[in-house]
Amino acid sequence: MFKLLALFVFFHLLSPSYATTGYILPITRRSFSNSADPSTKRGFDVEIANGELKALLRKYESLVRQDGFLNHFNPANDISEIVNEKYPDVDDTLLNAMFRYGPFDDDPNGDLEDITHVFDTVLSPPGIMPLRDDIQNGLDLVYYGGCGIGTPPQKLTVDFDTGSADLWVPSNCRNCESMQYEPERSSTYQNQGSPFHLFYGTGSVRGKTAKDTVTIADIRVENQTFASVTHQSSEFTEQPFDGILGAAFSTIAQSGDYTFVENAILKGKVQLPIFSVHLERGRVDGSQVCLGCVDPSKAMSPPKWIPILRRAYWSIPLNALGVQGTQAIFVDNMISAAIDTGTTFIYLPGYAADQLYRMIPGAQNATEYGATGGFYTYPCNLVPKISLTFAEHSFLLHPDDFNLGTSASDPSRCVGGIIAIRDNLWPATLAIIGDEFLKSWYTTFDYSSGGRVGFAPSINNKFISPVE
Repeated sequence: MFKLLALFVFFHLLSPSYATTGYILPITRRSFSNSADPSTKRGFDVEIANGELKALLRKYESLVRQDGFLNHFNPANDISEIVNEKYPDVDDTLLNAMFRYGPFDDDPNGDLEDITHVFDTVLSPPGIMPLRDDIQNGLDLVYYGGCGIGTPPQKLTVDFDTGSADLWVPSNCRNCESMQYEPERSSTYQNQGSPFHLFYGTGSVRGKTAKDTVTIADIRVENQTFASVTHQSSEFTEQPFDGILGAAFSTIAQSGDYTFVENAILKGKVQLPIFSVHLERGRVDGSQVCLGCVDPSKAMSPPKWIPILRRAYWSIPLNALGVQGTQAIFVDNMISAAIDTGTTFIYLPGYAADQLYRMIPGAQNATEYGATGGFYTYPCNLVPKISLTFAEHSFLLHPDDFNLGTSASDPSRCVGGIIAIRDNLWPATLAIIGDEFLKSWYTTFDYSSGGRVGFAPSINNKFISPVE
């Protein structure tokens, strides 16, 4: 508790550019344009949508069985007991105060004046590193940021992905068109040599495991396990990033070792066992990951917390879907919703998506994109107020993010951003919540308290039409 109080007061005294107790990893999306107006009418890009849907099936079906159980789960990598020993649970009262004071450049009530004298040491301010957004056809497709691997650090870019748990970068890869890691240039490189093969939402990669020093913002983790990828599928040649940094729990890591974020926590490189994600809408710059911290300037109020279901993915219970205040409640089959920053859209089991669209007046299956496909259209002049209920908390989806563009066969109809998965192998209790939702909610991932996810209203919604 004392440590958290110290951090709270110190960061109150910092300038607004500093976040609370940690390091900011900016997320970037490489793009053909510098901005995108979500309200601009655009056509639905079925190629992008089908590509992600196909890759998403590969990504999750390789790890999750039809009955919802994991094919690969290593309980020995569960860090919860170590976190409980090294860190107290994140204090909600202090955390809420951090959000309430915003950027900490003023203390209107003098609430902190009485306790500033208790600190004997001066903490160093955190490092700040922005992220980018890859915008194509008005869609925010992927967010990525920089990292350094090796000694001295070799600069590469990675997709920050809470839907996977491995770090990989290309190395000696003949078919890779991106920047590559060169092990011979690093004095701290260690060849592990274990085979590595993994499917992602954007393709597959294979190579060998290795260890080296990994640096992100000002966080330096020695002996970090990663995959040195020597072959990648063609999908990755079109991506703006070089590799992927997985931030799910290492219990599902194919490498069998801790993630970068977990190692930063276990080695005391961050003050709090959390990370927070802010995703911009239609802007190349401004997105970020805050490692070991929250950035109150990115949220409008404190978060609502939902306990995770299992320390594997950052999965939380999806209990209901709502449209204009009417709800479809999943009583018998509670859905496990994986919060996945590496996925663009929202995906639901077919029956759940069907229930949602039945509540939207005029919505119908988009047969022009396949009779058994997962896409729906609705009248473009309708602005549906859609909510997702996790545990007892309901969260609105911004209508600009729900609208994927106009139908090719009827420009008066728009394609909905919640996509049905009808694949027979897909678990009936698994949903994937991607960036389409996260752009509206500043999201904090907390390893303490058994693991939980917090959603706070994002400042994104201050600059465009309100959701309510």
